[in-house]
Amino acid sequence: MSSDLHAVDKASVMLEKEYMTRLTEEALKKLSNYTRSELLAAVVAEDCALLEAMNRMTREKYVQMADMSQQLTQHMSTVQKTYEDFSALVEHVETIHQQAVSMEKIALALDEYSHYLESQLALAHNESEV
Repeated sequence: MSSDLHAVDKASVMLEKEYMTRLTEEALKKLSNYTRSELLAAVVAEDCALLEAMNRMTREKYVQMADMSQQLTQHMSTVQKTYEDFSALVEHVETIHQQAVSMEKIALALDEYSHYLESQLALAHNESEV
């Protein structure tokens, strides 16, 4: 009987060791999972902070681009108005240029006619002397 008790005690101790080993393993698994979750939460928090910073920078850049776009639109309308103002002046300059070209042609024709008249006059003068 004592050997039976001894065997039962031994079996009981073995079961307790297995039970304790299982409980320890389960506790370590839970601790590992908890630690992993905490680390992931820290990483997720860092990722969220990074995304927030990126969103702020993107928003600032879009505001800058919107301001630049408004300035470009204003400058473009100023340039367009200036072009319209100069357009009439360019047409006027072109008209004056055409008139100058026409006057130059007339002056050349008059110059040629003057030379012709001079030569006729000289010819007539030479004939009257002879």
